[in-house]
Amino acid sequence: MCVCERFRRDINEDIRERSLCNWIYESDFDEARKPACIQRVVRCINTIHHETINECETVRMRYPIRRRSGSTWLDDWMELPVACTLTRPPIHHVPFTSNASLPYLIH
Repeated sequence: MCVCERFRRDINEDIRERSLCNWIYESDFDEARKPACIQRVVRCINTIHHETINECETVRMRYPIRRRSGSTWLDDWMELPVACTLTRPPIHHVPFTSNASLPYLIH
């Protein structure tokens, strides 16, 4: 068992359980990093049981960490998946270039 397992339950657990896009955590332990134990999202789960056009997407954040390099610790950043959220599908806009490309609009 990973040393991080004891930190699995936290104050955000209630939010995760009530979310329309639930998620599954994975423990990441690295003794050459501070903090050594990190929880990261590995999968989003859409809990809406009917047809919907909405999607579950991962929310990512950058966190400051420290990495051991020999006998010293270096400042670094780590981008982590931290949660999931329900989103609308992206809207793709078609660029309008000229009237010539749309002859049916010109009378």
